[in-house]
Amino acid sequence: MSVMKRVRDITAATIHEMLEKSENPLKVIEMYMMKQKEQMRQNEQLLYQTKTHAESLRVQYIQALALAEKRGEQAEWAVKAGEEHAARLALQEKLQQEEKYERYKRLYEETYSTVLELEQQLQEQREEYQEICDKREYYLARIRSAQLQKRLNEMSGSYGMDSGWFRRLEEKVTDLEVESKAWNDLRSAERYTHGNPHMNTMYRSRIEEELQSLKIKIQGRSEEK
Repeated sequence: MSVMKRVRDITAATIHEMLEKSENPLKVIEMYMMKQKEQMRQNEQLLYQTKTHAESLRVQYIQALALAEKRGEQAEWAVKAGEEHAARLALQEKLQQEEKYERYKRLYEETYSTVLELEQQLQEQREEYQEICDKREYYLARIRSAQLQKRLNEMSGSYGMDSGWFRRLEEKVTDLEVESKAWNDLRSAERYTHGNPHMNTMYRSRIEEELQSLKIKIQGRSEEK
């Protein structure tokens, strides 16, 4: 496992822990996104530098190979011309350039391997960053939907009428109706009595007795209190 991957795993674990403890997960996600964006910027810069270095190594080993081939040809010409000293010098430099070619080619392959690893990790970071962006947008949409639903519920509740209010209104109207009916009955009784003189004579004494009895009863209640 590469150092960068270990760092990324540790960072992700830290973020998960912060999400569990935070009261505002969106802020934690945004903070994580900022860190990811900064890390991608640094990795892009590192990738550029590594590619530049790999290209310089490639130029070095190609030049060394070309010079080794050239010195080999010069040594062959010197041998044909009977110039053994010149041939030895050419062969010596040829061997030196071949060793340089091997060294730089090996360094280039190692560096190019690092380039491939950086490119892969950077691609994974970009995909992960995009995934986090998508999730953030999704949760923002859910929060917005919940807020709108809450407002709708609050507005709907303000239009509702307490059923107890209707019950009290019904009781009030019923009381008024009962009172009105009682007054109507009383007036009807009065009209009936006044319209019948014989009834007045017949019930006058009884009415007086009931009235006196009612007064005594009411007076007795007052004294008891």
